[in-house]
Amino acid sequence: ARVDEEEEFVEIVDSDVMEVLEALAKDGTKSKGRKERKEQKARFREILGTVQSMETPKQFLTVDDERHTFEGWPDFLQLANLRNTLKTGFLAHFNSNEFVRTMFNIETSEKSKYAEDQSAKVKHIRMAEFHDNSRGRYDSRKQNRKKKNDFYLHMDY
Repeated sequence: ARVDEEEEFVEIVDSDVMEVLEALAKDGTKSKGRKERKEQKARFREILGTVQSMETPKQFLTVDDERHTFEGWPDFLQLANLRNTLKTGFLAHFNSNEFVRTMFNIETSEKSKYAEDQSAKVKHIRMAEFHDNSRGRYDSRKQNRKKKNDFYLHMDY
């Protein structure tokens, strides 16, 4: 039974994971910043640890009181690449972006739909306020220009 598990594990690891491990192992140039090298080392150690122990990686992510579990190399790599791409916008996209949620087979909850509707309403209200404010500024500047022009037109030289 142990041999079958090892063969199955090697088949899974052989594909994408080995490519990532090789890329991380080779890419140690000084052209990267200290923070990037630190993140790379941490990711490499995490992947190497799961490969050496022959375990599939498992990650948990909690967003708005919803706990999501990601198991296996495909989910692990996809999640890592998404985090790397979206950086600080990762949680916002994970919470409200339908495409991102579909990538991981996560249904949009009623709570996040409500939050998305509310944020759209808030955005609409803010835009309306900005429009009203900018319109008021436009009108007051127009009046000031008119007064200034009238003043210069009626001056005796």
